[in-house]
Amino acid sequence: MKLIHIPFLLLLSACLSFTTATANDFDDRDALTEKLTLDEQAPLADAEEELAEAQDELDAANEVLDAANAELDEANAQATAAAEALAAADEALMEANDSVATAQSDLDEANQALEDGIEQGLMGDDLAPLEANVAAAAEDLSMATTEAQEASDAADEAQTASDDADVAVADAQQVTDSAAEVVDASEMTRDDAAEVVAAINEEIDGTEEFVDDLDDRTVFALNRSLNNAVRTGLLPLDIDLDQLNRIVDEDLGNGEIQQLTQAFEIEARFERLAARFDAKADATGRDQFAVNADRARNRGQERKDAFLDRIGDGGDAGPTPVEMSDVASDVAAQAAETASEQASEAVGAVAQETAAEQAEATVGEIARELAQQKGNRGRN
Repeated sequence: MKLIHIPFLLLLSACLSFTTATANDFDDRDALTEKLTLDEQAPLADAEEELAEAQDELDAANEVLDAANAELDEANAQATAAAEALAAADEALMEANDSVATAQSDLDEANQALEDGIEQGLMGDDLAPLEANVAAAAEDLSMATTEAQEASDAADEAQTASDDADVAVADAQQVTDSAAEVVDASEMTRDDAAEVVAAINEEIDGTEEFVDDLDDRTVFALNRSLNNAVRTGLLPLDIDLDQLNRIVDEDLGNGEIQQLTQAFEIEARFERLAARFDAKADATGRDQFAVNADRARNRGQERKDAFLDRIGDGGDAGPTPVEMSDVASDVAAQAAETASEQASEAVGAVAQETAAEQAEATVGEIARELAQQKGNRGRN
C-alpha cells in the first residue's frame, strides 16, 4: 500500500470515530477491518474519481468520433454522387463529340454533293437545294460544336467537384483517424484507472478475508496492538496485506504483532512530521523544507524496516528501550528543527522561546508515549 497524504479533516473524523467507539472492544472484527483498510479509503476515493473522469473523457472522445464518422459518411456520399455526376458528364461529352463528328461528316457530304453538282453544270434552282443542304449541315455542326463545348465545360466542372469531394473525404478520414486515436488513448487511460481501482479493492477484499480467517486470539491481539495508533491519531497505518500475512504465516505472538504495528506507527510519526515540512515548503517556497520532508520520510522508512527485520529474531520482546529512545530522539530532533526554523523567521526572543518550548514539549510527549507503550506491553 502506498502511503497517502489524506486531508486532515478525513483523518480527524476517522480517528474520532474510533476513539468514541466502545472502549477496548478488541474482539470486533469489523472494527479491525476498518482500521486495517482505512489507509485505502482515500486512495480508493481518488482512484474512483480519476476513473469517473477517465470514463467521461472516453465518452466525450467517442462522441467526437461518432460525429467524425458521420461527417466521413456524408463526405463519402457526396464523393459518390460527384463521381456519378462526373461519369454522366463524361458520357454526355462523348455523345456531344460524336454529334460533332456526325455533323462534320454531314457537312463534308453536303459540300461534296455541291461540288459534284457544280461540276455537272447545275445552276439556279437546280443547284439551290444542294446549297441549302450545305448551309443546314454547317448550322448543325455549329450547334453540335457549341453543345460539345458546353459538355466539355460541364465535364471539367464535374471533375473539379469530384476532386474536391475526394479531398473532403481524405480530410474527413484524417479527422476520423485522429478521433479514433484519442478514443484509443482515452480507453487506455480508463483501463489504467480501472486497474488501479481494482487493485485497491483487491487489497481491501484481501484484508477483509484475512481478518475473517483469523482466530479470536489474533483478532484480539491485532486490535489491541492498533489501540495506541487510534488513541494518538496515527491512523491510517500503511500496513499492506503482505505484512499482515506474516502474522499467520510466521505464527507471530502477541509481542511480535505489537512490534509489527509499532513499526508502522513509527513510519506514521515521521510521515506526519514530513507533512508539516511539506506544508511549510508550499507556504514559503523554500526548498529546504522539502528536503527535510524527504529526509523525515526516509528516516521513517529506515526505522520501520529495522523494526520489521527484527520480528521473529527476538521473540515477543518488542523494541528495546534504547530503540524506543532513539525513535523519540529522531522524531523530536526533526520537530525541534522545524520549531527552530519557524523561530528564526519570527521576530524577537519571545518567539524563539515559544518555539523552543514547543520542541521540548514534542520531545516529552513522544518519550512519554513510547514509554507508556512499553509499559503496556509489559503488563500484557
